[in-house]
Amino acid sequence: MRTRAVALQVFILALVAPISGATAFAREVEISWQLEHPTVGLHEPILVKFRANNHSNNAIVIDLGNNSKENMQFTIKSEDGKLLNVARLNFSDGISFPGAVSLKPGDDYEQKVVMSEWYVFSVPGTYRIEAQFLDETLPISDTANELILEITPRDSSHLTEICERLAKQAIETSIYVDADLAATALSYVDDPVAVPFMERVLRESFHGKWRAIEGLARIADPAAADALVAALRNSDELTRARVVGALFAIASATRDPKLKERIEVAIRPFVGADVLRQ
Repeated sequence: MRTRAVALQVFILALVAPISGATAFAREVEISWQLEHPTVGLHEPILVKFRANNHSNNAIVIDLGNNSKENMQFTIKSEDGKLLNVARLNFSDGISFPGAVSLKPGDDYEQKVVMSEWYVFSVPGTYRIEAQFLDETLPISDTANELILEITPRDSSHLTEICERLAKQAIETSIYVDADLAATALSYVDDPVAVPFMERVLRESFHGKWRAIEGLARIADPAAADALVAALRNSDELTRARVVGALFAIASATRDPKLKERIEVAIRPFVGADVLRQ
């Protein structure tokens, strides 16, 4: 079943108090959301485009939240309306960057995000996603913003093509935002076919290494662990520390005693013996 891309709009009106007797004026901002592909195969990346347009005659500032994502919320429902999750990211721990964006009159701002950062769709089916922008500095209405997403059965060959393209973008793109988006999308392909492409990004990418480490840690199978072990030999100190952390997490969670032992042997030079005994 094919679905059409849905652009969803919220018109935000705020009255600004007059200054020195000037006439009050209205400020209008248009927020829209759109699925890049409303139909995707299982485990394929799901990209959502956020767009803000300033239609007023006044400069405004919108706040996307920490890491330009924290003020985005997605409510996921099944096709029959059953609530599955209300997802909002929280970057209170660790390093984060402010997400304020200034828009001059007539300006617009676009940003793509990877839906799997909020929610992982693990089974095929049709889903209803309500996208909401939570900038508390602007009086946003509760108008429904619904996107319709269809997840079709897994297509191994198509998934491989997607992983190859994303790895190439993550490695060859010099612009950080674009490289990071490609690496993030690849890192959320929770499928064994993605492992060699994540390994390549970890080995060859400048901007996407840490995303690849996160993705391999999520897959956590023997091939992913081997890719991380290989990276221990040729990584800078900071990257190596992240690799060790990812391997430790895999070893702690796995029920495979041989995999656990192999990982512990690999990371023993980098961690204390007391850590491995925990």
